[in-house]
Amino acid sequence: MKIQGEILKVQDLEVFSSGKRKQSIVIGTYESPQREFEIHFYDENIYQLEKLNMRDHVIIQFTLNSEVFEDDSGKSYFTHMIGIKILEYKRFH
Repeated sequence: MKIQGEILKVQDLEVFSSGKRKQSIVIGTYESPQREFEIHFYDENIYQLEKLNMRDHVIIQFTLNSEVFEDDSGKSYFTHMIGIKILEYKRFH
């Protein structure tokens, strides 16, 4: 899957006790009204975020990941966008 938009935020790098690393970005679509999406990049894909700045235009290839948590009140579902590749980016001037 692909999504395009402008970079609204680049989150700080997170390192978990397992050694796994995650860095997330928030992009805003060009639709009206603008929609915002958080996309997580992990380990070997994080390096792609180094070149990005606020308001840069990007096209990102991503996959969806779902987590299910179950407790006494039932199941909760969480869906995450996982960044695979920055297909295109253009600097904001």
